Amino acid sequence: MLLLFFLSLYLLAYNAYLFRLRKTHNQLVLRTIHNVNMGNVDWSEDDEGVQQLPQISEDIQYILDKELREIVSNAAISTVSYYMTEFHDDMTQKWMVEFQDYKNVGFIDGDWNTYISNMIALDKLEINVYMNPPKKLSKVNSKPDANIRLMYNHDIQPRKVAHQIVTVREDVCSEIIQDLGSIILENKEAVKCAQLRQLHGIEYANKHRHPTRNSDMGGSTPLRNRNFNTIAVLITNVALDLIRQELVEGGDAQSSARLDQLIAQMVAETEAMQPAERVVRGTMYGTGPKWLVEELYFIAITEEAVASKYLKMAQRVLSLRHALALVACKLLGEQNLQARKYFKMIKDMGGFSKLDLGKSKVKLVDMADVWAAEAAAADAQATQQQQQDSKPTQSGDEAEEPAGANSVTRNPNPALPSPDPVEEVAGDVWDNNFFGPIAM
Repeated sequence: MLLLFFLSLYLLAYNAYLFRLRKTHNQLVLRTIHNVNMGNVDWSEDDEGVQQLPQISEDIQYILDKELREIVSNAAISTVSYYMTEFHDDMTQKWMVEFQDYKNVGFIDGDWNTYISNMIALDKLEINVYMNPPKKLSKVNSKPDANIRLMYNHDIQPRKVAHQIVTVREDVCSEIIQDLGSIILENKEAVKCAQLRQLHGIEYANKHRHPTRNSDMGGSTPLRNRNFNTIAVLITNVALDLIRQELVEGGDAQSSARLDQLIAQMVAETEAMQPAERVVRGTMYGTGPKWLVEELYFIAITEEAVASKYLKMAQRVLSLRHALALVACKLLGEQNLQARKYFKMIKDMGGFSKLDLGKSKVKLVDMADVWAAEAAAADAQATQQQQQDSKPTQSGDEAEEPAGANSVTRNPNPALPSPDPVEEVAGDVWDNNFFGPIAM
């Protein structure tokens, strides 16, 4: 109960800070990008000696682009899968995740393009679905070893599924680009809280923590928090790998080993925590990488014997995270532009399934006749209503049913054919409307 009480207090403080966060988030990101372009970077008042962000090599950008492409594509499929399950389209969801054995092996050779291109190339297909029948129907067959199933046909439109995946991928990409600005805020918050912990203790620092990200700004997909955490982990790991490489190339293998030791110690502490403790720390510190960089900075400013060396290393990690976040924004923006080619591919392949005149009940009508019949029906109904209103009110068993009431209820205009039964409507009508709202 005490844990829930403290969580409630923290969430109240978090909600009170959201307005301030919305205001500062975009301003800081835009100002940082402007300063990078102008070659005048000073991202943290607490950072000593960092005047310009490090340059990220073309090789690292190529690797980062490939990793980001796979992460975002997997996130798009997971999000679409979530939507399909939420709206009980289980058969289409099952087909999607089993396409090219994605569920077990992921993308073939890590190539998202092969997966989506092969899906777009497929025409509409029909699959047989077997499901457990109700208990009453399962007892129809008297054989004790009978395996009774209900079977029905389910239509799959691969190009419609691909269209939804690509559309959601664009949304996920845009969200990550927006959230990557939080890397800068995380760096600033890590430095501030590490210094407060050194000067006043951890309790004082915890009271002055501020959220660095609001996942609900402008709406969000359901897996937004998980997607951002995955990207933040990637960027932090790349930054740490670059630091190790720089230390080894500079002949400082001791510092590289010390960095590995610190990271291993933090990982061991995290794994030893109870689930409730992890929830509290996640609520207080945010993402795992945010907590890690704060710990690195705190250790660097508290170990006086080698503070200068480790402080530079910690500052370098922060600077690399910042630089990699900006590079990731650029790469994801380029990927979003490239995704438009898939919409053109869907169109060139014939788009979604079209109306089959051979299977659908279609007839030619003169709309003038339809409109005239609708007007006549409306006039007849109005006349009938006036006649009913002019009659004296009858009570009890003397009340009679108005003439033609049943016929009006069934079909307002006898000149027009009665509506077709629901089961006679073409199956494509539901399919064509199902994915529209989801893909928006």
